[in-house]
Amino acid sequence: MKSRLLSVQQWLALVLVAFGVFTLASLVGRTGEIYALHQKVAVLEQRKAALDGEVQTLEGQIAAAGEPGWIEMAARKWLHWVLPGETLVVIPASALEVPSSQPRTNSLVRGAVAHWEEWRAYLLGANP
Repeated sequence: MKSRLLSVQQWLALVLVAFGVFTLASLVGRTGEIYALHQKVAVLEQRKAALDGEVQTLEGQIAAAGEPGWIEMAARKWLHWVLPGETLVVIPASALEVPSSQPRTNSLVRGAVAHWEEWRAYLLGANP
């Protein structure tokens, strides 16, 4: 009988080892893909949590929009129509004329119209 380089058992063991190596390499590649997907999931969960907080903030602003002082707050916050430290003057609906004892100019800026007069003109339709 001829002497073979490898016996049948050795060939079978070599095939099984090669199959195991290829399977392990494939498993390592897939593990890297799974890790990358877990990282993406973590990032997306953080973004979702941030967006949920923003949605709650916006829903709170929508709920606050129905409250009586919302327009004043919006004008002060987003339009910056008042100066810091300024006192808000509320004009009753029945008083359309400015009392003569009230100064016509702002004491902080000489020659400029007072902010409450701008508000009154805006609310009465005479937009400056």
